[in-house]
Amino acid sequence: MQENIFAGVEPGGYHDPATVRVLLCWLLEQCGRQMELSRLMRSVQSTGLVNYFTLCCSLDQLRQNGLVLEQEGVLTLTAKGTQAVQELSGSFPPSVREALLEAACKQPEQVENPASYTLMPASNGVLVRLTLQEQDYCPMELTLYTPDEASARQAAKRYLEDPVRLYQAILEQLM
Repeated sequence: MQENIFAGVEPGGYHDPATVRVLLCWLLEQCGRQMELSRLMRSVQSTGLVNYFTLCCSLDQLRQNGLVLEQEGVLTLTAKGTQAVQELSGSFPPSVREALLEAACKQPEQVENPASYTLMPASNGVLVRLTLQEQDYCPMELTLYTPDEASARQAAKRYLEDPVRLYQAILEQLM
């Protein structure tokens, strides 16, 4: 029975649903507080950090406890989920965070808004990855360094207000 619980988890992975719940909330927060359920599942499973059964159990508990909402296949982190991230996310090593973010960025996104962002911890600051995705190609992916999380969130917020304006401004400067 124990083999089933640990199946599919790489060494250093997580088996405890409470730990996995915090990890999932952290990933949602880093990805703009929203992500398609299928993308989140693929992202987390591709890292080998959590097996399918623990992942499903943890997601169910997040929904039941009001840390995430699911609507039309999209998970949204609630204020309660954000609070959990702020209190507990520091317990994960940088290698785990980087693996999850990398996996999430590699997964295709199927949302109507072509603009997205990802926040990534960096030494002495935060990196903001701004992406503009159109159908089958990505016309822009830009990573910026910011001195802190507040600046990173402000930059991401401004980008989401009018992503095409930034894209056009960059092209105008380069051409």
